[in-house]
Amino acid sequence: MKPAGALGNAAMHLPLATPRTKRCRACKRARPLSFFWREGRDTRCKVCRTLYMRHWIATHRESFDAWQRAYKERNRDQIREYHREYQRRRRALIRAGKWKVGSRRGPGTRPQA
Repeated sequence: MKPAGALGNAAMHLPLATPRTKRCRACKRARPLSFFWREGRDTRCKVCRTLYMRHWIATHRESFDAWQRAYKERNRDQIREYHREYQRRRRALIRAGKWKVGSRRGPGTRPQA
């Protein structure tokens, strides 16, 4: 590869930022890094990783449930604090009329940013 100075005027015509892609090891498709978890460090795209995890959890249900119980026990205080803050913000949005109460998955069920 030539150094940048050796390219001459050709370097002036290159775009400053090109979209970076990566090939998924499962489906073999080249996808942008935004299609991968962990800032592009995952070997599978988000679609393939989701399918893999669903299959893994279905076949290892006992192990997954044990892991989840242990996680919730280890992080009990942080989880409780998160839920308290979530409910505090939710109640404030309900009082302000920005959170529709009673309908699920309909329009307006999420707070407006």
